[in-house]
Amino acid sequence: MGRQLLFHIDDDEDDRRFFRDATQDDVSVTVMSFESFQDALDAIRTSRPHRIYFDFWVPGMTATQFLRVLSDEIDLSGIYLHLLSGTEVPPFFGELLDRYGVSYHLKPNSISDLRQLLRSTYGEEAF
Repeated sequence: MGRQLLFHIDDDEDDRRFFRDATQDDVSVTVMSFESFQDALDAIRTSRPHRIYFDFWVPGMTATQFLRVLSDEIDLSGIYLHLLSGTEVPPFFGELLDRYGVSYHLKPNSISDLRQLLRSTYGEEAF
């Protein structure tokens, strides 16, 4: 398997650093980190990720709005979408899960738990 491009979108700098720390030693992935959905939308015009990991609550746009805009701009087939949230699944996440095929995960509390979660989303050959 070749190198995978991962997008990570979270407005919290600590969460972005945590994600970078969990993936920094993995030579099979390249991570592009964004603090807003708009930044990720701008980047996707020139870089197509294999996977997108994102928080729901990001100032300026919700995850649902982001996926609506994104799906209007590009074909989402073949891009795996993963919502990382600190809360249990509320009813309004339904559109994300049903319409866009988003996988829902509670945000892990440790780097080892995050690495394990990431392995489960794209295989044991990484990390």
